[in-house]
Amino acid sequence: MTRHAPDEALRQFLLLLVDHAAVGKGKAATLESIMATDSPVFDNARSQMALALDRLLAAGAAAGTIRGGVHGRTVLCAPGGICEMHATEGSAT
Repeated sequence: MTRHAPDEALRQFLLLLVDHAAVGKGKAATLESIMATDSPVFDNARSQMALALDRLLAAGAAAGTIRGGVHGRTVLCAPGGICEMHATEGSAT
């Protein structure tokens, strides 16, 4: 069942991902590790998130609301960078 338009679903997915990291100390660093590194420890989590993003991106491209040719693994770099900012000393939490 479709609850949101693809572009809105993608926006909500990314916002919830970053919000989840901001909930507690250490989560931002963990989420950044999952998304921004190639550690085999996080392969399953990274693959599942990339697959979900691939589906959202494909639906958005088919609807004409999201540019085509973008892959979920590429999009995962953006929240990883945002989470890294939250994980640095002196950042507001």
